[in-house]
Amino acid sequence: MKNILQICQDVAAVVCVQAPTTLFGSTGQNEKIFLSVANDALNGLLRYGDWQELTKDGVLRTVAGKSDYPIASFCPDFYQLGDKYVLTFSPMGSGDHTSVYLTGDFDYKTGKFDWHISGEMDWGFDFYAPQSMVAPDGRRLIVAWANEWEWMPLFKDWGPTYQEGWCGFFNVIREVRMCKDGTLAFVPVEEMEKIRENKFTQREIQITETPQQLKAGDGISFEMKFTLDLEETDADRVELKLRCGKEKESRCIFDLKNGELLVDRSCADGWSVGTSRSVLKVSEKSLDVHIFSDQSSLEIFTDQYRNNHSNNIFAGNDQDAISISAFGGRAVIRDYEAYGLQECFN
Repeated sequence: MKNILQICQDVAAVVCVQAPTTLFGSTGQNEKIFLSVANDALNGLLRYGDWQELTKDGVLRTVAGKSDYPIASFCPDFYQLGDKYVLTFSPMGSGDHTSVYLTGDFDYKTGKFDWHISGEMDWGFDFYAPQSMVAPDGRRLIVAWANEWEWMPLFKDWGPTYQEGWCGFFNVIREVRMCKDGTLAFVPVEEMEKIRENKFTQREIQITETPQQLKAGDGISFEMKFTLDLEETDADRVELKLRCGKEKESRCIFDLKNGELLVDRSCADGWSVGTSRSVLKVSEKSLDVHIFSDQSSLEIFTDQYRNNHSNNIFAGNDQDAISISAFGGRAVIRDYEAYGLQECFN
């Protein structure tokens, strides 16, 4: 199998460009061309689990001793963001880690990527193989596959949609932003605001153990944003129930006592199973929450879009209720706003 440098040389010959003697020695437009080709080559090398190819001369490689994911990986992506570089990929057989990012420094002379920060792009079951693009205004945007694969622990089959003649779709497009600490935020693109309708706001909501109904569009396709005031909240746990009806529901659990975010879809639709989990940062004064719900999906963003869960559900149209409760104390929500979402495909 050819390494990346050899592939780049072959491509250069085809497009009548002077073949490089080193992979990352070019500047300007040539640098962009060969970095793009390197991405394609990386995709081929990682797609078939040939991780060892990454250690050969002329191949993008991480610094020795930092290979935390020595397993087959799909759909890598490599790009510059500010003065740092980002490598993303989707490991196979790595438990909850299905969409990983690394941020750090890159040496064009040696082709070495020295990463300092690693993180998860999304902790949900249905966010896989994200790929990026650059918008005309310079934003780095990503889109991911919203489904599972046979090797994943909770995979049953391709879901109810397969029986309707289609399978899979894409998550909400997100903008990648570099935070000051080197972590990444994945923010739904601002264009989503164009399909908002029927705005509803409430400045403050007091939450107790008695379920309180929340208004958001038709309860099926909606956008919801609020801030959980952690200084005024003494509850151990806050449960947000989405797409409720006919004794079915999806639960978003903010476990404040144990510092964990859980999204439980085991009672969502009579078919879906599993609870996605992540560490919840509760040391700040507040916790921001942003949710997109559609006919077959829930995408939940917290901690300034650094702690996200995307899960498919197949709830019926009669599952349109939303409620919230607090246990072990009370909770306070600030600046609640919600919208219905207009139909995009007519």
